Amino acid sequence: MLSIFLTQFSCFELPPFTFEFFNPYDPTGERIIFMKKLVLTCLLITPVALSSLMISAHFLRNGQLLFMLVGLAPLVCLLIRRPNPARIIQGILVFATLAWVWTTYHLAMARIAEGAPYTRLVLILGGVSAFTFLSIFVFKTQTLRKVYKL
Repeated sequence: MLSIFLTQFSCFELPPFTFEFFNPYDPTGERIIFMKKLVLTCLLITPVALSSLMISAHFLRNGQLLFMLVGLAPLVCLLIRRPNPARIIQGILVFATLAWVWTTYHLAMARIAEGAPYTRLVLILGGVSAFTFLSIFVFKTQTLRKVYKL
C-alpha cells in the first residue's frame, strides 16, 4: 500500500519489491542509488517547506486564515510530480517574499517612529526574506528538474 502511494503521489519512484531490495549488500547498487536520491530530494525541498511554514505562521499570527491556507499549499504541491505545481510553488514563494519585505518595511517604520531600535528587526526579517527568496531557486537544481519534469 505504501509503495503504491509513494509511486503515485510522491516524488519518488520505488524499485520493484523483492527480498533482495532489503539486502544491504545489493550487488547492483539500486537500493543505495534510490536512498541517495531520496535523501537529496528531501534536503532540497526542505527550504521550500520551511519557507511555507514560516509564511503560514506569519499569516496565522495576524488572523488571516485564507492567506495561511495559501501559504500551506506548497506543502501539498510538493507531493505532485508535475511542472505546474512546481511553478505554483515558485509563484507562492515570490508573493511570500514580497509579504516579508512589506512586513519588514512597515515594522521598521513603526519602530523608527517610536524611536525604538530597529536594526535587529531588519536583519532578522531581511534574513527570512532572503531565505524565502532563495528557496525559489531549488527547482533549478538538476535533481528537482528530473523529479518535477521541468
